[in-house]
Parts: sequence; structure tokens; C-alpha cells
Amino acid sequence: MIRFLAMVVVFVGLAGASAAAQSAECPGGPPGWIAAQGSPCRLWNPCPQREETITWSGACVSGVADGRGVAQRFQGDRRAWWPTTEAGCGFR
Repeated sequence: MIRFLAMVVVFVGLAGASAAAQSAECPGGPPGWIAAQGSPCRLWNPCPQREETITWSGACVSGVADGRGVAQRFQGDRRAWWPTTEAGCGFR
């Protein structure tokens, strides 16, 4: 059941991300996976930005961020966003 809910969240996120990728708000390209720096994990990026990097402090399962952790997004050298989050609820 949890996997089904995670898939529904991802599907809904993908639908919203497709619309976002077509706007000027997402100049880094279409939605897709982004590799976390310093980690073997990747996270879903619904709205890529230019010069964007991300770090992930949580667990990694099969190459994907999983469970509770902190995702920090950087734009160039500037930290732009750092929520404590549950991967699988919008990031997977």
C-alpha cells in the first residue's frame, strides 16, 4: 500500500512538473533525476534551475534517496533551499 501511495505521489508530481517545465520558472530543462553531490543518491527534480546542485543527508536505497533526511539545493555557491523531508513523498 505504501509503495502504491508513493507511486501516486510521484505520478501527480510528474504531471505538475511537466506543466512547470514548460514555463520560464524552470529554465534548467525538463523534470528529471538529479545526482546528489557527495552521495550515491539521486532525487527527483520537478523544476531544474541553471547552475543547480543538490545534497542529500539521508539514506539511499538502490541509488534513490529514501526515508528522512535533509535535501539542500544550491544555485551556484548560494544555498537556495533546505527542507527536512521524507524522500518518497515528492522526491522519489
